[in-house]
Amino acid sequence: MRNTTTTVVMAAGVILAAVAGTQAETHYVDVNNCPTSSCCFAGGMGCDDMPCQDLVCAAAANCCDVEWDSTCVQLAEFFCGNLCVQEGTQVDPYCSIQTAIDSAVDTDEIVVAPGTYFETINFLGKAIWLHSSDGPEVTIIDAQQSGSVVTCQGGEGPAAL
Repeated sequence: MRNTTTTVVMAAGVILAAVAGTQAETHYVDVNNCPTSSCCFAGGMGCDDMPCQDLVCAAAANCCDVEWDSTCVQLAEFFCGNLCVQEGTQVDPYCSIQTAIDSAVDTDEIVVAPGTYFETINFLGKAIWLHSSDGPEVTIIDAQQSGSVVTCQGGEGPAAL
């Protein structure tokens, strides 16, 4: 939940200015804390949590008849509670850096735990501070030769780190 603050500037008991702003949030990412259920990932037929699979397949038969795709994952997140959803907090960190970027707004901080992240990331024009909790020596983003590891094509300025 984003905190809103108001700064009031007063002189001689008169309000000169009131400026409202939002406080930056910190988002946490840890590849070692990812959901393990196959319901949370696209690919294959069905998933390993039978009650969840039954709910999803009742809503969209193709999830069990054709392929478990991103729509099936979204339905699993909806029907099966916290099976796949992560909050981005220290206690319940995101599993991917891009998910944290998607959730962030300008001035937010993203703290990435040590590990190898097999993904590409796009800053989406956001002025955010992305860094490793323990340094670049132990935190790797590996695009597996699928393109640029980091994309900054959305008008990111010098405030995007």
